Amino acid sequence: MNFLPKNKYLKWSVISLLIISVGLLIYQFNSYKTSKTGMKYRFIEGGEFSEQLGPENYCLVEFMIIGPENDTLQNCFHDDTLKEIPYPVEARNELMEALQITKPGSTIEVLISTDSLKQKISNHYKIKLLPNNEMAKFIIRVDKVLNAQQYEAYVNAKKLNRAIAENKLIDEYCAKNEKAGTWLLDSFQSIKYRVKDEKSGEFVSQTNLMSMPPVLFHSTIVEFDVVVSTLKGGLIYDSKLEGRRYKTEQMANLNGVKVLDFLPFFVNEGSIGEFVTSSDHGFGAYGRIGVPSYAPLYVKISNVKIIQ
Repeated sequence: MNFLPKNKYLKWSVISLLIISVGLLIYQFNSYKTSKTGMKYRFIEGGEFSEQLGPENYCLVEFMIIGPENDTLQNCFHDDTLKEIPYPVEARNELMEALQITKPGSTIEVLISTDSLKQKISNHYKIKLLPNNEMAKFIIRVDKVLNAQQYEAYVNAKKLNRAIAENKLIDEYCAKNEKAGTWLLDSFQSIKYRVKDEKSGEFVSQTNLMSMPPVLFHSTIVEFDVVVSTLKGGLIYDSKLEGRRYKTEQMANLNGVKVLDFLPFFVNEGSIGEFVTSSDHGFGAYGRIGVPSYAPLYVKISNVKIIQ
């Protein structure tokens, strides 16, 4: 043991720490159970379901993914809404099996290989970068399990509460930014807007504009400048800063987000359109880097040009 310090007290301290560390690792490993399918798991809180449910049930869950270095890759425990997952009657993988056996009010931790995790959640940038052949942890809390009738009531109440909360944010934002012109409301699309002709300075007076055929309905492809931000001012897109112009095509979903694929067709050439939209037209429940879940957006579209 010539790698240990010469001081005997320090030496025994190092040895003791090594023994404790090894002991903790052994204890931690042995604290996991192994299911018949080979899934390694343990309950942090609560326990197993005593029965298996049938179809048309839904789990309301929160989850966290922890990487091989104990770094948090994703944490939904602080989101303002629960994730909704159909109850897995057939457990086709370890995550579905974990949901199947966890009773409401319980939290389960599952060991999962990084290779398997990358296959199941391939769209998360942190998970894509994980090394192969290592182990990660998937922690799931099942808050409730609802039958079909309870789930329908839950979804309806959630939609209503979400719409009320987002519309309040939209109204407050527009009230603070009223000086440049009056905002109109498309009540069907939950969008407030003002579209101004640059030459005349006149604003479009058409109500429910986005529920009508777009002014560029007969155009297939348009090019435009755009600025998109959260209502708190967090910049998401700015075509001029990016040094490029955006394009979109009718019914083609070129940009993958409605504010860039849908709204430009409602701004005529020579006009500037400003829109304050609900999250349905933006990044929805999941958000993206720099955009929280259910975030309403401010969108400014200008310099529209018909390409085809």
